[in-house]
Amino acid sequence: MKLKGVDLSLLYSMDNFKKMTMPYLKASIDFNEFNKLKTLRISRTKVTSLAGIIAAPALSSLSLTYRHNLKAISEMNKLDNLSTRYRYIEKCKALRDFAVLEKSHSIEELFLADVDSVEFVPGIAALKIIKFCSLVDGNMEPPLTSKTLQRVSFYPMKKSCSHSKDETNQHLAK
Repeated sequence: MKLKGVDLSLLYSMDNFKKMTMPYLKASIDFNEFNKLKTLRISRTKVTSLAGIIAAPALSSLSLTYRHNLKAISEMNKLDNLSTRYRYIEKCKALRDFAVLEKSHSIEELFLADVDSVEFVPGIAALKIIKFCSLVDGNMEPPLTSKTLQRVSFYPMKKSCSHSKDETNQHLAK
């Protein structure tokens, strides 16, 4: 469905609008109008930043997929004043370094498809679960020092990883 030129203002009159999936969106959305929006999935858009997303006060789940132009996710840290606990980032080719998330105080569960390093994990104050597919540097030591992390999940297990998923989770369970 082509949304170019479509008037999206009618969405703002939907008082109980709680879940939104935005594929291929090119129009601007005023998230401030969505007071009850809890789940937001954004995929295949040409947007390069998350500016404006902090205006959705009830947001608790944010998924970003196939956002090849997305270069900045620092706006995610501003969601700390809100209730966003779950963040999912997959197939965002321009994003590989997630150290900017260390400033977040609300992320409890994080999924990252491809990540260069997990050095940032101990710095995310509320993080309980992290999942990822590809860890470039293979260093699983940083998650072991997290004070809040309860579980790590990654697949596939690569020989280059310093610890297996089971070893990591056993250490975290202590």
